[in-house]
Amino acid sequence: MNKRILFFIIFMMLSGLCLFIRCTNNSNNDNPDTQDINVNKDKDQNKLANSSIADSIADVVKTPPEYSAYELALMKKGFVDVLSLDSTLKTDLRYAGDQNFTNEILYDSIQHCFLLKEVGEMLVEAHQTLKSKDSTVRFLLLDCLRPNHVQHKMWDLVRGTDEQKYVASPHKGSMHNYGTAVDLTLVDLDGKELDLGSAFDDFSNLAQPRHELGLLKDGKISREALDRRWMLKTSMKAAGFRTIQTEWWHYNAFHKDVVRSRYEMIK
Repeated sequence: MNKRILFFIIFMMLSGLCLFIRCTNNSNNDNPDTQDINVNKDKDQNKLANSSIADSIADVVKTPPEYSAYELALMKKGFVDVLSLDSTLKTDLRYAGDQNFTNEILYDSIQHCFLLKEVGEMLVEAHQTLKSKDSTVRFLLLDCLRPNHVQHKMWDLVRGTDEQKYVASPHKGSMHNYGTAVDLTLVDLDGKELDLGSAFDDFSNLAQPRHELGLLKDGKISREALDRRWMLKTSMKAAGFRTIQTEWWHYNAFHKDVVRSRYEMIK
């Protein structure tokens, strides 16, 4: 008998609770302000979900690069398209167009920045360092692997001129010919090049790090441009790259003797 009474009491309590909840929900549904809040909340949640889905699709569904037969052969030799390692890098290969000191298109089979894999990984590390210094700046890659037959073309153009000293002899080869060097500058998030004191492929003193302090003193280079060069240099050196004294944009991954003894020159 006591158990029946206890069961009845519990049943009545549960029924009352359910009735209270139903009335509360009906009251909210009758309130226009509450309805607007609920509708807007649902819309916001759907919008957020759709945005997340779109971002996920964008990350997964990417148009694969179209590689030439020459580039595919490079990949078989162990070279990598550096954008496959870091898609936030920017590229504008100057010898694939005519915006260079020769005013000629020198690359007919390379349209992507290829480096030895270990060099590419060093570049990605340097890029991460740069972004930690300034999140609004990115690397713009101007030249990477350069076949030796292109080096011959360059040499023929400058041989016997004042510019000859700025172009490596094709017989020993440039570090670019091994995929262990990179030319680069800085751009903002819109891809606009930042002022680093001179143009790429400038053979004047303006481009030479060894003259920077004098150029600053004489007002021929701005403090801002020099600071950007310093940011570029410290980011690259933190990853192990080496500078040269005649071009602020050029960086070698290893000492040239190590490169020539260890790696293959790409013809």
